[in-house]
Amino acid sequence: MSSRTFEIAAEIVTVLVPFVVEKKREMTYGELSRAIKERFDDNVPAWHGMANPLGEIQESCKELSLPNLPVMVVDQTKRRPAEGWYAQFDLLYPELALLDEVEKRNKAKDSVLACSDWSPLYLHYGIDEPVPEVVVDDETVLRLYVEGTQQATLKAREEAKRSFMARKKCLEIRGTACGICGFDSEKVYGVPGIVEVHHLHPLADGDARQTDPTKDLIPVCPNCHRVLHSKDDGVFTPNDVRHMMGLPDLPEFE
Repeated sequence: MSSRTFEIAAEIVTVLVPFVVEKKREMTYGELSRAIKERFDDNVPAWHGMANPLGEIQESCKELSLPNLPVMVVDQTKRRPAEGWYAQFDLLYPELALLDEVEKRNKAKDSVLACSDWSPLYLHYGIDEPVPEVVVDDETVLRLYVEGTQQATLKAREEAKRSFMARKKCLEIRGTACGICGFDSEKVYGVPGIVEVHHLHPLADGDARQTDPTKDLIPVCPNCHRVLHSKDDGVFTPNDVRHMMGLPDLPEFE
């Protein structure tokens, strides 16, 4: 993928996501091209200039477990995506390849319209997204992140949404070493960032809530994370896992 393709994909996301969230409808290729021209002074041809960037966005949405955003870009006359969208959809979602074109389009569109958190896509393309702020006192601003709401997916099931911005903030504050065993992938392997983020209060209850990355999240290595969630009737606490390794309690987890 060329850097220009990535740049146009980022411009499309910047324009398309707010439009879809607000208008709840498709955007034509012409509307999108004009919007990019107006915002970035960058005139993208309605068809050939968007094929590769839209394909890049399709792949990114799949990798990020997001709905297929490019389904919302349609031909003005036929009110449907270009043929390339259907071909790539079949490759990305082979389990849905036997559906007819209308079913594929409607399933993808319904998932896009049901999505209220596009932060992973913004983060992927380096696009700044406003984050809610709560003023605690005159000097302290606490950033909170809404998580746990139910999101429809192309597989017709519901998932508790995680905020990628909350994950990013947790790692910025606590670092990338495991908060339970201390494993640091950069020190051991020379490869940074092999780390996951654990919710001290699981989101599986299905209720949306605000997450404070300083109190509700901890970085954990994949092994400790797997053990935390291996309990038959719930989730082990971080200190439970430390006991398994013969390590003393950490006061912050009591």
